[in-house]
Amino acid sequence: AGLADADAAMDAVVARGDTPGSQSQLRAMRGAVGADMDGLAAQLAGLAPLPAQCPRLRDNRLRWAGLLADRSRELAARATSAGGTAYDELRAELRRHPYGEDRLTADAADRACWQQHSPLARGADATPGLVEELERLLEA
Repeated sequence: AGLADADAAMDAVVARGDTPGSQSQLRAMRGAVGADMDGLAAQLAGLAPLPAQCPRLRDNRLRWAGLLADRSRELAARATSAGGTAYDELRAELRRHPYGEDRLTADAADRACWQQHSPLARGADATPGLVEELERLLEA
């Protein structure tokens, strides 16, 4: 799975946060989500960052998948009659801050590294000169 696939998988987990069901259904669903996020984290851990000097985007997703896994298991544990309002309180907190931080801000911290090391970013800088060269050649 690439980073965009990881984002989609995590967003789908967050969207399922208000799924209704019995306590046993909620425990099963939350347990399955925890296992899914563990699997996603394992895939992300094996994914080489691109560019190699800039691992933050991958590491952010690895951390968020782990957080969602842990929170899902915590919700599963709270989905009991003895849990009182603890399940609803944690679910409300997760609804407000599902990743524990603003994802755009966390990803933006890698922008300078990416711009310095990414062939794509360096290629974008070279594009105007290449277009001018192409135009010159076409006019000749």
